[in-house]
Amino acid sequence: MTRYLTFILLLWIFSLIGGRAQAQGVLCSWLGSANDSAFGGSLCKVGDFNGDGFPDLALSDPYDSTVALNAGAVFVYSTTSCTSPLAAFYGQNAGDATGMVSSVGDVNGDGFDDLLIGIPNDSTVAKFAGMARIEGGGGAGTLWAGFGGAAGDEFGGVLTGLGDVNLDGFPDWLVASPAADVLGVSETGRVQVFSGKDGVILFDLHGTVWNATYGGSADSVGDVNQDGRPDFIVGAPGDYPGGSISELSGLDASVLRSWIGANYEFLGFEARAAGDVNADGMCEVLAWSLSGDGGGYPGISLLDGTSSAVLEKHVGISFSNAAMDGVGNINGDAVADYVRFGVCKDLEIRRGGSLDLLARTPGWMVTGVEDVDGDGFGDYFRRVP
Repeated sequence: MTRYLTFILLLWIFSLIGGRAQAQGVLCSWLGSANDSAFGGSLCKVGDFNGDGFPDLALSDPYDSTVALNAGAVFVYSTTSCTSPLAAFYGQNAGDATGMVSSVGDVNGDGFDDLLIGIPNDSTVAKFAGMARIEGGGGAGTLWAGFGGAAGDEFGGVLTGLGDVNLDGFPDWLVASPAADVLGVSETGRVQVFSGKDGVILFDLHGTVWNATYGGSADSVGDVNQDGRPDFIVGAPGDYPGGSISELSGLDASVLRSWIGANYEFLGFEARAAGDVNADGMCEVLAWSLSGDGGGYPGISLLDGTSSAVLEKHVGISFSNAAMDGVGNINGDAVADYVRFGVCKDLEIRRGGSLDLLARTPGWMVTGVEDVDGDGFGDYFRRVP
């Protein structure tokens, strides 16, 4: 039986009052239709898509049926007007479920930030081979498109902008095919990094074992090894025996650091950059595991960016939601804070450094959007059922 819900997308801001983060107000809100349970299925900050000097936001609706049944759609909204979408991008075929989104920067150098969109169910090449494309800000149209190579690859199921990894002056991006078969090994997974200058493949990476689903998660983590190039993380939740997350160099995709899950933990099912939470100059990583203790209960971990140690870990049925992200500096103490799903089945805002609880707020998905309103405090975008 299909469950129909209405979801509200809220852009929320917090300020520090009396040493605690207090809700200052909702900056923007957008409402899904009453028969739509997927509005806000993927969320991201786009950058300045319309050239007004303020960051904009993108959200997807994989079940949108404007063009065809469940073809999906992606909408870009202004954080200043908070009204109708600045732009809408629709899937073209029934069941496409258009809707993974990521910021990518200004690919074509026209002064407008662009948007990376994934359509893992696209069947242009073969059934569910997938595709990804970049839509230009300022109405520039489609700037790039790529496709999976074989049926079931699900190219575009995971994607992220990386910044300029090859130092040619153009932002680059990553697109994963987590279900791809590679070298005859079933669902080992593939990750490809593309050049923003000409779209050529800079790195073509893959898992090494059956069902590794390499590329099940990915994110940019900034310049970890201080060589002037942004680095990135890739999750492989099926990597034997407990899943893994690898931190890779933007220079040559060599492994800088790895986190290995316990037996049957499935670490790397979701992984997000948390920012420098403990003020050691390195970006920490938030990770969600399908079985955080290896015994069947999910878990959320905060992983140290320097030592690979686990700074915080919570396991239990309450952590069944993978909502988590770095949100910049919310409380004005110069240390990055983060948001994750909590024991009360809401979003917990955690203080960088001490990891203390700053506040709770209802929500089912979250993405950090930095300082939208220019008050010096980090903001975030959350999905509320």
